[in-house]
Amino acid sequence: MSRPLPTRLGAAALAAMLLPAPVAAQKFPGNLPGGAYGAPGYGYVPPQEGGQLHPGWGGKFDRAPAAAPAAPRPRPVAPTAAATPVPADLDAEALRLQAEDPPAVVGRVARVTGNAGLRLPGTEDWRPATLNTAIVAGNALWTDPGARTAIEAGTAALFMDGGTALQVDALDEQGLRATLAQGSVFLRLSGLAAFGGMADIATPEASVATAIDSRILVETAAPDGSRPGRIAVFEGGAEVTLAGSAEPIRLGPGQAVTLATGGAAAQIGPAGPPTSLMAWALGAAPRAPLPQAVRGMTGAAELSQVGRWDRNPEYGEVWYPPVTQDWVPYQDGSWEWRDPWGWTWVDAAPWGFVTGHYGRWVRIGPRWGWAPAPVPIIGLPPLRPVWAPALVSFFAPPPRPGWGRPVGWIPLGPREAWYPWYRCSPAYVARVNLRQVPYVAPVRQRWTAWGGPDRRHWEERWRDDRRWDGPEDRRFDAYRNRAAATLVPERTMLASRPVREEARRADQAVLRDATRGSGLPPRPDAETRGLTERSATRLGLAPGDLRPQRGERAVEPPASVRSALPAPGPDRGRPVRAEEAGSVPGRAAADPGAALRQR
Repeated sequence: MSRPLPTRLGAAALAAMLLPAPVAAQKFPGNLPGGAYGAPGYGYVPPQEGGQLHPGWGGKFDRAPAAAPAAPRPRPVAPTAAATPVPADLDAEALRLQAEDPPAVVGRVARVTGNAGLRLPGTEDWRPATLNTAIVAGNALWTDPGARTAIEAGTAALFMDGGTALQVDALDEQGLRATLAQGSVFLRLSGLAAFGGMADIATPEASVATAIDSRILVETAAPDGSRPGRIAVFEGGAEVTLAGSAEPIRLGPGQAVTLATGGAAAQIGPAGPPTSLMAWALGAAPRAPLPQAVRGMTGAAELSQVGRWDRNPEYGEVWYPPVTQDWVPYQDGSWEWRDPWGWTWVDAAPWGFVTGHYGRWVRIGPRWGWAPAPVPIIGLPPLRPVWAPALVSFFAPPPRPGWGRPVGWIPLGPREAWYPWYRCSPAYVARVNLRQVPYVAPVRQRWTAWGGPDRRHWEERWRDDRRWDGPEDRRFDAYRNRAAATLVPERTMLASRPVREEARRADQAVLRDATRGSGLPPRPDAETRGLTERSATRLGLAPGDLRPQRGERAVEPPASVRSALPAPGPDRGRPVRAEEAGSVPGRAAADPGAALRQR
């Protein structure tokens, strides 16, 4: 039987209603193939140890949580005398990102099985979705039937089943907003309340929104009519707004709504057993707790699977990767062009996304360690870490026989400032260096004096090829990681080829003759991976000359699915915050599926 739609409540009352409530100890039938996760901090219980999934995903096990494999909880870094208080001139307004700044939050392709495709913002061209590709607003994704893809953004994750088409409409500090044109997605949301974010997914039949930690399955109606659309909440809570209705349906843990078609009323019932997609998603969940320092960093969950955490008295929590003795940061991967940042490092290791775009690398004894927040700052408000395309300092080595014009870079160490190679506000530069340098005010001032916030400044430098006139002309012996400087032919970077195959270590003689640390990287050309026609035109390149990567086979949805996706474009708007909508997050529009049905 259908249930009447409840009336809309205020934000506080509805948020309280959506919080997980105690549930009965009734189990879902059978063991989940991937085991089960329990209450926060209890870790993973494999099926052979009796792990079974219960309603609420958080309270009940067949056996005591002590049966889970032991995993040491990383100790928080206690404030010490070396901790830096927030400077007097660094108030909340000074750290507020501007509208023209790149987003602080970036997603990534975390797992792919089978064939999956990715459409870049502002283009109709599709390319394979590969590990550690950055996901931003305007990206569309497609998974072939039988394939699956996992997308992570901060502490949230979205898992796509086979035959699924989805576009990311907005992804920033406000949260995630996406359009599901076809297929099934499973949302594993956590940490939303810590930063005031939300998640909002629209289908042709309804929209689902939440601002609390939740586990939600969203399914569209099957194209052949064999399955109706359905939204099921397994943990947390959500607000579902049917197409053409202004009144939301509030779902708690263990509840689902079937989105009937043909004028029939929506049916509310139990969520039912977990699906195979949800079992697959459990394999990507963190195996052990993570330090507070990495909260909000995209890709940090990978660090719970491999490597080792340890506490260092000088740098706080440090993660040591499972690498060989000759390994150095920013050498096992390639360079791509991604708007709005430009040159972006794509690491080959699954754990390389977080270590390549946040924090600093440091050599401690014989080992490389990654320090996510080497400078503890006391008195900061909750702020998301700002994603950076690559935390390196570029330099221009002298020409080498057979190489032509080389390019080099040095991984930045703790307390070394990073300057972007793209236009952004002084507040952005302060945020991206926060917890990495003791004093961000001089960094912000140097960026302003150099002209970094001015668009014309960048256009003139690209046109005149004044690449090495950077905001900070540093001596190379001032870089802590100068012994790890990497040198490649410029063509390797421009053609987005794997760096490791052609990389050389830059010795002291090369660095002595090199030009300017903190310089700008070279301008891309027709072979650069990820360069769109819009970006090529802005950089003075002929769009018709762009060439796909060798051996890259396009993976794209059928024409009927492509026509159902929203038109390609950059950020299509941000999610509506609770204080703006007057309720727990949900779309303000009465018809959330209108964008799909208008096409």
